[in-house]
Amino acid sequence: MLGNKLHTGGLAENVYFAGSGNSSEIYETINTYYSDKCPAESLVLVGYSRGAITVQDTAAFLQRLNPAISIDLMITIAPVAVGSAGFASPENRKPNVKRHVNIISGQGFAGVDPFIFRPLEGEPSYNVWPGSMVALPELRIKGVDREEVIEQTHHFGVMLESMPSFKKLNPPPASRQKGGHEFIREVFPNPVWLMVEEEFRLLPMKP
Repeated sequence: MLGNKLHTGGLAENVYFAGSGNSSEIYETINTYYSDKCPAESLVLVGYSRGAITVQDTAAFLQRLNPAISIDLMITIAPVAVGSAGFASPENRKPNVKRHVNIISGQGFAGVDPFIFRPLEGEPSYNVWPGSMVALPELRIKGVDREEVIEQTHHFGVMLESMPSFKKLNPPPASRQKGGHEFIREVFPNPVWLMVEEEFRLLPMKP
């Protein structure tokens, strides 16, 4: 969804999607498309959660197998160290990345309401909720150019296009009292999306 918005907004001409753990597939796409067909375009990798580790792995693949290609911008959002192919040390910035932005949620998995999370039948054990995911940290990556913490949100909420805010009125109007409190739900743009758009706009123009 974020990639589609960047494309329709004119900030990314070519957008490719890949699932987490597919760093070799991403590498092959970059190696074939970017180096042969459009080297004048900026190369940007954006990954969320396990996908943030996948783009780190992809950078490690490139550094090892095609060091002539550098990554103009990498954005890792709420990275969790699950599913690495073993090529990357996910807590460290990669040397072939010109600019690295890391964004994490203020609450991580611990802020997720367990009543809204239902693992699918047959999912791996680490997807059971509540359970080991509560203690799974989002990574602070060493050496990044910019790191932002989005307070008042959790691991899943950090990628919503808009974020809810609840304001408590106390005391509420007598005619609308429910348990002594009344809540108003407001929605505002997710700052993560705005930060990503800002970083795309700051990319230097290629000749």
